[in-house]
Amino acid sequence: IHGYRMSLWAEHLGMVDGCFSSPHSLECVRKVNTIADENWKRYSAETMTNLQGHILKYPIKVDTDGTVGPLPGHEFFPDL
Repeated sequence: IHGYRMSLWAEHLGMVDGCFSSPHSLECVRKVNTIADENWKRYSAETMTNLQGHILKYPIKVDTDGTVGPLPGHEFFPDL
């Protein structure tokens, strides 16, 4: 199971990192969010660049009351 999970991390994030052995850790959560944020910026940019892996942040925000809306400046999902 561990090997399968680690290969999924590598495939989706385009890298291997020791923090993936503890996916519940704050370090791992921050690492995944950083990669997902950067991939979203690359995906939605005017110029095409390669993504690191296949994961990206979905362009939504969730307010404290549970209201879901688009990220500011991303009212429409880019269809590249």
